[in-house]
Amino acid sequence: MDWFTKIKQLRNSKERLILGLMSGTSVDGLDVALCKIKGFGKETKVELLHFETYGYSPFTKKQIHLAFDGTSEQICRLNFTLSRTWVEFLKSFLQKYKIQKEKIGLISSHGQTIYHIHQNSTLQIGEASVLAEFFENSLVISDFRVRDVAANGSGAPLVPFVDSLLFTSQTQHRVLQNIGGMSNLTFLAADGSEEVIAFDTGPGNAIIDEAVTLATNGEFTFDKDGKISIGGKVRIKWVEQLVGNSYFSQKPPKSCGRENFGKDFVHDFITMNNVDSFLDLARTFVYFVSWSISSSYLNFLPFPPDEVFISGGGALNKTLLYDLQTALGKIPVKQSDELGISLEAKEAIAFAVLANETLFGNASNLPQVTGAKHKVVLGKICF
Repeated sequence: MDWFTKIKQLRNSKERLILGLMSGTSVDGLDVALCKIKGFGKETKVELLHFETYGYSPFTKKQIHLAFDGTSEQICRLNFTLSRTWVEFLKSFLQKYKIQKEKIGLISSHGQTIYHIHQNSTLQIGEASVLAEFFENSLVISDFRVRDVAANGSGAPLVPFVDSLLFTSQTQHRVLQNIGGMSNLTFLAADGSEEVIAFDTGPGNAIIDEAVTLATNGEFTFDKDGKISIGGKVRIKWVEQLVGNSYFSQKPPKSCGRENFGKDFVHDFITMNNVDSFLDLARTFVYFVSWSISSSYLNFLPFPPDEVFISGGGALNKTLLYDLQTALGKIPVKQSDELGISLEAKEAIAFAVLANETLFGNASNLPQVTGAKHKVVLGKICF
């Protein structure tokens, strides 16, 4: 069967099995979501069949972190070795759930972000051809962000398009807040009465993870359930300096990455402030992340939301959620599970939906969100 016939068959089928793959800025591992998707556009119906997160080994994590400031050779090698690691994860996934790989119609891979420059350029690695070699009868769609960047956009955030399709309420003004390595929001006015607003609110788990790693001498690399940071105290003088970061005064569209709030940010802050307690630093960063989120609502939304739904790894940090709920007062902070979508699986599901839109040739960026000149079809198809 030629690939044009394959594409036609997929488009004509009543439902498609799509694997959504997400490797985020937290560099924890690969999220794998197997979705059954019917229709497209506003008629899209999504059912999550299975979800797993496969954690990276310490060696793989180290190689990814090295690539952030790496040589051409390091990035070149990692582009292939990381994809081969993903293939091993996917073999385990298929075996666990007794799924024949020939049944998978599409594989959607976000890739691993190595560097991101707002409205200039972006680089995600994880060679799609390696995935295509394993899934020899399936399409692989990857590298979603670059087409938006080519249209003078930032290539981020892209998930808001999916948010608007699946989660717009007829009666409630909603914020869908993702807290991954970085944090981003989607504002959905009730009944779609206002244009979708979305942008990166700023830091997320990346800076908290680095502080926790330092506070525990590497014994823990993330703030599980907020149990580590809760042992420290918020240093108001540090907060006063953190909130002065120029990113928070920038108006949307805007996006950020580890270049803004990553390891270098943490270590520069430690040096400039002669930090004497990494535990207090972790607690202060948790408070700072909650402030950056809540202040974004105040400064850049047309009116307060009626409810907030949290997804991403940060949704499991009870200390962070306490700070955020305190900052938002009477606005209820809920987890995205209440919308019928796993809080940890949401981004992987979103990229499965984006691949489905690409299959049908539908534009799926939001120019008012990314800053692009016009709507574009996202992703590259690999046979």
